[in-house]
Amino acid sequence: MIENISDCRQVYTSGETFFGGETNKLKRENTTMTGCLKNRSLQTVTNLWLMGLTVMIFIIMNAGNGFAEKSTLKGQGFNAPETAVATLVDAAREFDSGKILAILGPDAEEIIFSGDDVASKEDAVEFVRKYDVKHRLKLESSTLANLLIGDDDWPFPIPLVKSGESWFFDVGAGKDEILNRRIGEHELEVIQVMQEYVEAQLEYASKDRDGDGVREFAQQIKSDEGQKNGLYWSAAEGEELSPFGPLIIEVKSEGYDVDSNKPHPYHGYYYKIVTRQGEKAPGGAYNYVVNGNMILGFGLIAYPAKYGASGIMTFAVNQEGIVYEVDLGEKTTEIVTKKAKFNLDQTWEKVSELDLDNN
Repeated sequence: MIENISDCRQVYTSGETFFGGETNKLKRENTTMTGCLKNRSLQTVTNLWLMGLTVMIFIIMNAGNGFAEKSTLKGQGFNAPETAVATLVDAAREFDSGKILAILGPDAEEIIFSGDDVASKEDAVEFVRKYDVKHRLKLESSTLANLLIGDDDWPFPIPLVKSGESWFFDVGAGKDEILNRRIGEHELEVIQVMQEYVEAQLEYASKDRDGDGVREFAQQIKSDEGQKNGLYWSAAEGEELSPFGPLIIEVKSEGYDVDSNKPHPYHGYYYKIVTRQGEKAPGGAYNYVVNGNMILGFGLIAYPAKYGASGIMTFAVNQEGIVYEVDLGEKTTEIVTKKAKFNLDQTWEKVSELDLDNN
């Protein structure tokens, strides 16, 4: 479905998601993005733009020749494209995923259910906001229409096609683009979070946080009540923020429940701390924890909440500040949940590197 997801990431760093949500959350301050990411963008943008143009020309040329009838249109049919759009907007405004699925059809399940309900709702809210600012239907032919929303006339990826006497959303024509956009955004965000994790661990270890006389790395994200044994704790007014404080504040502002002890995805990805590394990692196999203190290093693995819908690649980073990626396939969750150490073989590729000398 997606042959080179590392390329498609760059196209959507300033674009929109399925419902038109902007990816501006990727532009947090104090973030280091290295050249190995930035240098991929130009050719990819050109290739995907040409691919999208080719697809659109094909749709337009075949719209009057039975193309819509040959498509798999399993969603709800409407007597006019305006009615179809209004019904979809109402469902998005209510964030009623059941109604949205009924309108678009079962082929849209991956689009609607990404594995991250918070991110999906955020996309729906942004779609409605853009729609309310400005919207119009562009009739390409008597059997094809496109919805444009927002001040910039952003084209909704799923076109409307007429089959018989009814209008349908042709999910098949826009599904890959939607998934590419979402996955590209999520994977860039993961890389950024992992870089921030490294910086937070270095900051945490710059002081003796728990008063045991040892400067160590944190073995968990959230501190236990009344303690500072994690990268985040609630800071009192006037008190210095915890190393992960700025990120957690942003996470909370987006609607994520940071107080729950139940694991939940952030922008389509789960995160797992590892406390030892394997024989294939630089330096060989050893435990980061000595006498209860994690002093020899740290590791973090990020994997998609729903493979193929919220992400493709699995990411890993350790104290060296190098972020690696690999495609573990459909069994990603099963593989990662059993993975208890930072251990990378030749299939993992480097995607970014922090300049730790300046940290």
